[in-house]
Amino acid sequence: MPSPLVVVVVVALSGADGQSTQTLGRAAQESLGPEAVVVTREEARVDDTRVVELGEELRADTLVVVTWEDDPAAPRAELRLYSRRTRAWTQRAVTFSRDDPRDERGKALGFDIASMVRTSAPSEPAPTPPAPPAPQVPPGPERPREPAAPPFSRFAVAAAAQGVAALGDAGTSVGGEGALAFRPTRTVAIGARVGLRVGDVPGAAASASYTRVGVGVAWAPIELRAAPVSIGGRVDVLAMRQSLSRSDGPSRDAQWLMGADVVGETTWSLSRRAAIFVAAGAELTFGASDVLVDGRGAATIAPVRALAELGGRVDLD
Repeated sequence: MPSPLVVVVVVALSGADGQSTQTLGRAAQESLGPEAVVVTREEARVDDTRVVELGEELRADTLVVVTWEDDPAAPRAELRLYSRRTRAWTQRAVTFSRDDPRDERGKALGFDIASMVRTSAPSEPAPTPPAPPAPQVPPGPERPREPAAPPFSRFAVAAAAQGVAALGDAGTSVGGEGALAFRPTRTVAIGARVGLRVGDVPGAAASASYTRVGVGVAWAPIELRAAPVSIGGRVDVLAMRQSLSRSDGPSRDAQWLMGADVVGETTWSLSRRAAIFVAAGAELTFGASDVLVDGRGAATIAPVRALAELGGRVDLD
């Protein structure tokens, strides 16, 4: 039994509505019949490169890009068809009356899509003589065709603005951090990071700096289908240098402490190689740091702090 013709209809979100998208998908499926499988997708960003990549990911035979131009005087839609067999594009424009209901516009586009798909589909080969009957073997379960997994980059660099709020006396600071990551799998990354933050210790009339050096593991097990968003978390083991400098004198002190952080992270892919992310969680050092002024305790740098990050990531390969 031949494989069905896979048709992916990509609808640009600009000017589209969910009802029209569903209607044109149903109309195209009904017109093409059971020998075809029609899949509809709504995409915020539609360009030729993205459409070709989507066709490779979904193993589509034909892709159709629908772009609405909602002119009140003459609503118009543009259909662009890409055939993976010929690697060629064809185009058709459809104009509606402004009185046409959106549901009817979607249905008309579905029939036009089916017409374009039939035109681009290869003609049926001439029939061949039937082969002699083979021995009867009980049929086994039919295995569904698995979609090809899209490629992923092994190495990435990231940079983020970072803010910390102390859950105690002192330790609030802001700064930035850079990271280099290696992905052994699509959802797991091993990374190294280094960063610097600065802040004040009001009780001691001092300024503080915090240098972070760490290694850790990040994972993103959740990928949303409606948007290019992944959700996961990260755990790092840290070495932190806490340095204080008095604003009213030459006094200065510094110490290294071991620590860790645990954060949840949400990533939005802007393209195949670039993404932005936001993260929030907790940072802790293994031990509090007491600040003494003239031999008396003036402040304590809290060992537990709330951590937030906003940054970007670029894949290197």
